[in-house]
Amino acid sequence: MHRLMGTGSVYEAMDGVIVPLMRLCRGVRRRLFTPGEAAIGKGGSDRRWEYGIKLLAVVDESGCVSGFVAGPANTEERWLAEALLSWRKDPHSPQPSAAGLASVLGPAHRKGGVRRGPAGGLWPVEGAGEAAGEIYLADRGFSGSSWERHWSHSYRARVITPRN
Repeated sequence: MHRLMGTGSVYEAMDGVIVPLMRLCRGVRRRLFTPGEAAIGKGGSDRRWEYGIKLLAVVDESGCVSGFVAGPANTEERWLAEALLSWRKDPHSPQPSAAGLASVLGPAHRKGGVRRGPAGGLWPVEGAGEAAGEIYLADRGFSGSSWERHWSHSYRARVITPRN
């Protein structure tokens, strides 16, 4: 859109939200979706458990959605951001995986140092859109020095998160 208007965006903002697909009790008992499509995840300001998908949306400074990706509700936001940034650079890139990024990100801070990748399929590649600039504003769910270095080096994306 910015190319059509002849303007450039200084920054974009990204955030993830769980989109409930059904009540949690039904999601637990009757799996209407395959395990890679939807899952039980915790999210929102009240940190409630939900059955559904997690949607990552990116908006430009005027508030227009410039891209989005989705995955099962238990997918960490950084994996959704990785898919979006990767697909913005090259739509033919494979879905990100823990094994594929192990050498770049190093060990996790979890017990055993094993990093968990996406909980299922991430989609749609076409929804990632095109980058309007290099700066992305995000919340703490996207923080991590190894992630931020990787995004900067691999995709020329500077993800700025709050620091404590």
